[in-house]
Amino acid sequence: MRILIKNVKIITPYEIVKNYCIAIENGKIVDLFEKKFVKEEFYDEVIDAKGNYVSPGFIDIHCHGASGYDVMDEGFMPLESIARFNLKNGVTSFFAAVMTGPIEKIRYSLKNISVYISSQHGSDTFKDKASILGIYLEGPYFSKAKKGAQPEEYLRVPDKEEMAFFLEDSQHFIKVVSLAPELEGALEVIKYLKKEEVVIALGHTDASYEEAKRALVLG
Repeated sequence: MRILIKNVKIITPYEIVKNYCIAIENGKIVDLFEKKFVKEEFYDEVIDAKGNYVSPGFIDIHCHGASGYDVMDEGFMPLESIARFNLKNGVTSFFAAVMTGPIEKIRYSLKNISVYISSQHGSDTFKDKASILGIYLEGPYFSKAKKGAQPEEYLRVPDKEEMAFFLEDSQHFIKVVSLAPELEGALEVIKYLKKEEVVIALGHTDASYEEAKRALVLG
């Protein structure tokens, strides 16, 4: 399937080009060129953008929710609503951000989201929705002094075995974990996550310079 989008302003990494066209083959952008070089008869479908802007789809790596729903809500319907809202606003894919909460709720959310992610592939029902690429685990290993919106009663001490359960619950769809590296047990968790190829981020932390530096060296 060859598609041509003509009469567009294209947002590139370097500039905005006007009166250009975009050539798409089998769902992939294969070329950008000036309008004067267009041969519309070579395409199965021609879309006239009428001078509007076209940009790459945005990737949101930290999305808690949208449309009145949270990614930690029960079932698939909240995730579908969030994904549909994101696509309408130019976000073509995102990480579902699971935050600090009761341990049972965290584990349920990881399982629910991971099953949803697996069900996206090869299904036409997801065409009008942004894709969930993975999970951003925000907590529960944070400093009480810098907890922000994280509920203090559910903050926990980092635990390697517990993190292993989290990864298993998520079918290893956890891609980013933010934590406070100054907490007891945090360095062991950091080393473990590094080995599992999960990105570790400093978050809601009261770490000193030396504590932060030590964590960065570990990964």
